[in-house]
Amino acid sequence: MLSGVQGDMTSLENKIMVFKYKRKTERVRGRDENVMNRAINPINQRETSIRGAALQFRIPYPTLRKHFLKQPSKKQRFTLVFSGDIEQQLVQHIQEMDARFYGFTKQDMHFSI
Repeated sequence: MLSGVQGDMTSLENKIMVFKYKRKTERVRGRDENVMNRAINPINQRETSIRGAALQFRIPYPTLRKHFLKQPSKKQRFTLVFSGDIEQQLVQHIQEMDARFYGFTKQDMHFSI
């Protein structure tokens, strides 16, 4: 009678012990920067969304979003009013007037332009 119970226990243990622990470092190790860059390129070119690229490249959405937002923005913070040449001429004029002790305030510059 004990042999029958013991046989049932071994089969029960086999069914319970299916889970095998997998370290996170080994799961993430396969994801290198090359894969991230390939996933981020279509997002930068506005071909796909972050979520779409995450599904396509099988990368978790928060991870891909974090890497995407790390990139420096290519937008300029301010729009330029003057070209580089005109701005250089303006700087030179202000410096010449300053050398003659005829200083400009910000308001003077706004009115003179």
